[in-house]
Amino acid sequence: MLPTHHHAVQFYSHQVQLFGTASGFLSEGLISGQPALVIATRAHREGILDAMRGRHIDVDQAQRVGEIVALDAGEELSRIMIEGRPDRDRFDGGIGSLIDRAASGRPHATVRVYGEMVDVLWTDGLTGAALDLETLWNGLAKRHRFSLLCGYAAGHFTTQVEQFQSICEHHTHVIGPDAGLTIPNRRHDLS
Repeated sequence: MLPTHHHAVQFYSHQVQLFGTASGFLSEGLISGQPALVIATRAHREGILDAMRGRHIDVDQAQRVGEIVALDAGEELSRIMIEGRPDRDRFDGGIGSLIDRAASGRPHATVRVYGEMVDVLWTDGLTGAALDLETLWNGLAKRHRFSLLCGYAAGHFTTQVEQFQSICEHHTHVIGPDAGLTIPNRRHDLS
C-alpha cells in the first residue's frame, strides 16, 4: 500500500507512456479498494480510461458506482482560479470535497488521483500558477488521504532546467519520460 502522502510526477514524451503509467497507478488502486479520481483533458481522460479497460477494469461499471470519477482539467481550473492564480479556498473546497466524496463510506481509503491541471497551466504559459497549484496539492495532503500522480509533457522542459528542478522538488517520486523508472525524491519534505 502507498504511503498517505504520495505525490508523483510523470514526465512523458508520448501519450502512450502517460496512459500506461496513469492506468497502472489507478487500476492498482481500484483492485486494492481505492477509488480513482481523474482530472485531465478529454483526450487524456479517454486514453487513460481505455488503457484501464485494457487492464481488465470495468470502467463503465466503476464510473456508475462512483469508484472512478473523471473530470475535465480545464473546467476544474475555471472553478479554482482567480486572476490567473489558483485560489487556496476554492481549491480546498472543490478538490478537497471531490476527494471526500470519492472516499465516502471508507474512512481509511486512500483515493488515487491522476491530475494534469498543472500541465494545462504550464501549456498556457502560467508556470507560476502551476507551481502554486503543486504547493496547494501538498497542503491538501495534510488534510485528506490521497495519492497523486501528476502528468507533464516532457517537451515543456527542454530548455527550462531550473523550472524542471522546481517541479521535481514538489513531488515525492519522479518518473522520467524514457526509462519508465520511478525515482524516490529524497529532497522532498513529507512533513
